[in-house]
Amino acid sequence: MACKESSVLPVDIMEAQLSTIDLLMAMFPSPDELEIPESTTQCVERLRDWCENPTSTPPKIPSSISLTVCLPIADGDRTIQVNISVPLHCDNPETLEQSPSLGYSLRQPEWMSRAEVARLTASIPQGDDALEAFEYIQAEASRFFENKQSQTVAPEDADRGPTVRVWFYFPSLSTRKKRDDMVNLAPGYALTGFVLAGKPGVLCLEGGFA
Repeated sequence: MACKESSVLPVDIMEAQLSTIDLLMAMFPSPDELEIPESTTQCVERLRDWCENPTSTPPKIPSSISLTVCLPIADGDRTIQVNISVPLHCDNPETLEQSPSLGYSLRQPEWMSRAEVARLTASIPQGDDALEAFEYIQAEASRFFENKQSQTVAPEDADRGPTVRVWFYFPSLSTRKKRDDMVNLAPGYALTGFVLAGKPGVLCLEGGFA
């Protein structure tokens, strides 16, 4: 038995889909924020013409069109790209009462594995409310990034290089103020170690070799 071909959305619902695209273009006016393929732009223009004159034959259009939004996360230091699929066809236009749900997928950022991207994509709320989906993606991606940052070595520690230990011997080290200065000043230079007072005195310092 042959499968029934899908049909172009009714005019009123097609206009709603175009309004969603207009909303995204208004929310993300910069080319760095919204990426629209040329094929999508051309298709949208054909659909606008058809919606203004619905008595004409519907243009030949794909089942969906796509665009990409770049969402800032983690206080704007990072971004995540969201691919949005806007359906333009349906199986039964006569019984369709509302716009088909938008589809979402994520482009894998360098700080997420493929499996992590798949889990986040699967949890995105489905529906025609793009704002809700964006807020969810931003919140979850930011939480993931912050958790990952807390589990990694701090950048200043990672850049210190190999640890070096140096010994200093003093003929005499008995003044308490000098010992206190060594202890109090060392953290400011990312140094650790210990000091032994006496004659002779000993100072051991450990730190990264830049």
